[in-house]
Amino acid sequence: MKTLLIKNGYLLDSELTFGQADLLIEGDTITQIASNIQFDADMTINAKNKVIIPGLINAHSHSTQALFKGMDDNLPLEPWLIFDAFSGNELSPRDLYVAAAIGAIELLKTGTTAILDNPGFAPFNIVSKTEAIINAYIDVGIRSIVAPITDDQDVFLGFPFHILPDLKTQPRLNTPIPSINELESQLRELLKKWPKNRHPRVNVFIGPMGPGYSTKEFLNKIVELSNDFDTGIHTHLLETKAELIAGWNKFSESPVKYLENIGWLSPKASFAHGVWLNNEDFDILAEHECSIVHNPISNLKLGSGIAPVQTMKSRKLNVALGADDASANDSANMFDVMKFSGLIHKLYGPYKKWLGGFDAFWMCVKGGAKIFNKKIGYLRSGYLADLTILNTNSLFMMPKENFINQLVFSENGSSVDTVIVNGDIVVEGGKMTTVNEAELRYEAQEIIHRTYKEIGIRVRALKKYENELEKMLKVVKDCPIGFSRLVEN
Repeated sequence: MKTLLIKNGYLLDSELTFGQADLLIEGDTITQIASNIQFDADMTINAKNKVIIPGLINAHSHSTQALFKGMDDNLPLEPWLIFDAFSGNELSPRDLYVAAAIGAIELLKTGTTAILDNPGFAPFNIVSKTEAIINAYIDVGIRSIVAPITDDQDVFLGFPFHILPDLKTQPRLNTPIPSINELESQLRELLKKWPKNRHPRVNVFIGPMGPGYSTKEFLNKIVELSNDFDTGIHTHLLETKAELIAGWNKFSESPVKYLENIGWLSPKASFAHGVWLNNEDFDILAEHECSIVHNPISNLKLGSGIAPVQTMKSRKLNVALGADDASANDSANMFDVMKFSGLIHKLYGPYKKWLGGFDAFWMCVKGGAKIFNKKIGYLRSGYLADLTILNTNSLFMMPKENFINQLVFSENGSSVDTVIVNGDIVVEGGKMTTVNEAELRYEAQEIIHRTYKEIGIRVRALKKYENELEKMLKVVKDCPIGFSRLVEN
């Protein structure tokens, strides 16, 4: 069993005193934390004047978008979905491998050790395409949950076009849609091939786009699959006001209440966004010990609104953080996500209830750890060795809570020196140890070049439906629902 001793570092954990200590890793596990550990380890790292933190956790992302930073701007979610959501369709398994690897490298080099990936691609060949992404994560060295998006209805059926009284024909993209039986068959094959114990850093979840984008029959099938394989469900939930209005029309009740009635809700369920949840929804989700993944940057870029995280936290709802994808955020840096999380929730409520740097940091590591259901997110004996070592060239030593504020509001990932995942060093001296980053970036550039040659297809698709989408969104904006998550004029 390999052993690694880290000496003289300042350990930052929710329950430890922020001071110097040694940390011993045996195999994949932290086995001892104490001052002046004497142990003949295979490798020793002198972390003097450095800070050791739990690895950051990105609990919602889409690797199929990892190469498309800056592709679009000034689009709300619904038109953005038409322009971007199926960008994985044209990507081969090798393309998907490269995109996932590049995204994982960016995360690791900025201190993130775990990713929950919800990749979107045409829902055929789910097994081979998902395995390409999994293999990228294995090779790069990041801990991962992969939850491929699967839906059995046209995306337009998830939009609230019913509110347009003069609409003559329901718009459709008319892209190929697999049957429920086809989706079930592919998902069962994937889940059989990737049980929890196949690889120590990999897990597979079921990842539908969202309850509004699937038929009721398929939503029931997801519960069956989750129970049969004892695996998690990860999906989007009430990201926009339009999604809320469409959901009430589809289910004749709150989408959250509907999911409760069909057995979706449990500690195994995590939901990205939750911007337009109401008070009853918070209580239901908290009662079932579900998790919400807050994605503040993408919520801002797409104009979706400000998620009421103050209320979520007051209802004892577990909240994690996510970077979302690279065309709705343009970064996979969890320091950015923590900073936005620590700032945006000062825009409402009395200042004594504002969320700050301390809240943002622990949502990232502790909130994310709950979704992974692994012993990560802490520096403790008996926990998995997922951790990041920061140099202090630009960080100043100060009391614990102040240091956390400094990390959240001042750090950008440039202080990351060493990253360890499952006991293995994957970043050393700020450089990857596991893969050839330069070769992957060269290959990524070829994929980007090819994609932009075909960008006109997306532009024309959006143009075709732009008028109907604008009309729908205007009516949605003026539709009274009793609360708002937008910054109103």
